[in-house]
Amino acid sequence: MPKRWQRELVDRLIERIRYYVTLREDTRYYHTMAFATVRQKLLTLEQELLQTSRLRCADDIFFLQWDEAEALAQGRLEWPDVEHKIRSRRQRHQQQSRVSPPELINLQRASEPPAADRADSLTGDCACPGVVEGNARVIFDPTIDQPLQPGEILVAPYTDPAWTPLFPAAAAIVVEVGSFLSHAGTIAREYQIPCVVDVANCTRNIQTGQRLRVNATEGIVEILT
Repeated sequence: MPKRWQRELVDRLIERIRYYVTLREDTRYYHTMAFATVRQKLLTLEQELLQTSRLRCADDIFFLQWDEAEALAQGRLEWPDVEHKIRSRRQRHQQQSRVSPPELINLQRASEPPAADRADSLTGDCACPGVVEGNARVIFDPTIDQPLQPGEILVAPYTDPAWTPLFPAAAAIVVEVGSFLSHAGTIAREYQIPCVVDVANCTRNIQTGQRLRVNATEGIVEILT
């Protein structure tokens, strides 16, 4: 920008953007702290109810409304009063957990994704270009699944900030849900890791240990073995 006032204006805008982006992240951080505190309080209450046999199983308390949990703690309700509610709510939760969420909400695809040339190929969208071969590591939960080994290809249903420590070891990233601006795509570009997003059913069709060829530039994932 040749003029000083233009540069000063842009610098001012950049400073404001930095300030409000940080503020947004701080808001998320403090919300998470509040949720963690509430959860710990509920788990403490649950232990008390388990010891008095007003609840029978771990996590029962998360299938109660607050007034029901309060009534249990005060002795106005007993286990037989809430047993049926907990069971039916658990069953409904399990049924809903098995339902695949919609790919888009209140939106329609501009066009259908291109079909792969072979049955052992999957297609998606390029979030960071590159071509890589390696063994697949399918991970659903980074806190409990086997860790990603250096040079492996991370295959996941999605990623969020909790997954970021896995990225430096990954040779490539393939995710079932995501877009160019999703977490997986954004962090992959920061690390310059080939990344394909919106790969339908990749966590079902790919198994850990299979040899993959990820052509992220073309948005194609080939299962070689």
